[in-house]
Amino acid sequence: MKNKFLVVFLVVLSLVLVQTSVWADENAASYLQEYFDVEFDSEVNAETYNAALAIFDVEGSDKDTLTVADAVIGAVRLANLEELALAYNAGNAAKMLSEKGITVDEASAPYVACALSQGLISADADFSGAVSAQTAASLLY
Repeated sequence: MKNKFLVVFLVVLSLVLVQTSVWADENAASYLQEYFDVEFDSEVNAETYNAALAIFDVEGSDKDTLTVADAVIGAVRLANLEELALAYNAGNAAKMLSEKGITVDEASAPYVACALSQGLISADADFSGAVSAQTAASLLY
């Protein structure tokens, strides 16, 4: 009886967490659009993302092609966590990312490590990939 209850409880909890995650992603996009007039296309480029960061007086990426790792840097700055990110030395950041199977350039590593430790992004993100509208909205939310 105890095992059945535990299994049912875990299934219900999983469903609630999945639904909350979906709601949070939709809520992030709606919030940014409603309050800041920020709306992203399906794939976000550096110009669009940097323009959204500029609304909050945050420096964006100077790269032509925006990756998720680049977008994370802006999100960390927006969350006022840059000082924490820069406290990660190269070895600590590299070790943390390596343990999670994440590969990013050395300049992005402390920001990505910080974002992961603070829950700004999930470790299963494709940090070298293009930034989706959903990811951009979630990072700026």
